[in-house]
Parts: sequence; structure tokens; C-alpha cells
Amino acid sequence: MMTEEYDDKNGRRVWLSCDEVEALLDVAGDPLRKVAFRLGAEVGRRSHEVVDVRPEEVVDGGEAGKVLVVAEAKGEKLREVPIPDALADTVDAAASFGGVNDDEVLVDRSTRSVRNWVEDAREELAAETSEARWEYLTFHDLRRT
Repeated sequence: MMTEEYDDKNGRRVWLSCDEVEALLDVAGDPLRKVAFRLGAEVGRRSHEVVDVRPEEVVDGGEAGKVLVVAEAKGEKLREVPIPDALADTVDAAASFGGVNDDEVLVDRSTRSVRNWVEDAREELAAETSEARWEYLTFHDLRRT
């Protein structure tokens, strides 16, 4: 795990290795949390974007493979973000088994809840591994993976 101090606030930026992401997923517990964490780590979604993902937004992008069609942060344009096939399949399965319609949000929780999930996981990992750097992990850091 790499960390770096922020210039203008307390705390540190965190970069996780693939093994550390796996450790995070292992302590996530339920499948909904794992999907939320994977959308952050593997697709680069922010916490407020994760709670807006709908299964219908995961589509076949042709040669690019599966993509997540999302609205750009600024403006109303749509863009296609690559999503690993395994995660696309997980989104589809989670929607099916969770009884979520294609036009309903997959992670039906608040942004604060999603952030709390990371806080809970980081505390557990810090205790399990005796690695204090886990304490700095935020949901936003998943984007740096």
C-alpha cells in the first residue's frame, strides 16, 4: 500500500495493490458491499456514482468489451466506461438474485452508507493486519487502484 500526505488537508491519499483490494473485498461481507467496492476499485466510480448505477447501464461495447454507460460529471453527455466482464456478470447476477429491475439502482443505499462500509472495512483490516495505513482509506481512494 502506498500513501502520500495531502497538501491542503489532514490525512493521506492511498493506493491499493490488487492483493489489498482482494483483502478489502474479503472483509466486505455481503455481496452488495463487494459490488460497491468493485465499482469503485475496478471502474473508478465515486461513492455518489455507485449508488446511481443501474443494471441496464452495463452494455456490450463491441470490441471494447462490456461498458458502463454513465452521464458525465459536467454536462449531460453520456460516456462509456470499461467494466471488467466478471464485474458486469456480477452486476447482472446481483440484480437477478436481488430482485432488482434493470431500471432500478443496484446499490440501494445512501452515499454515506457506502462510505461507512469502507470505514468499517478499513478498521477491520487495520486491526487484522496491524497496518496503520489502512486507517487512511476512503471510498475515493478506490479510484486510485
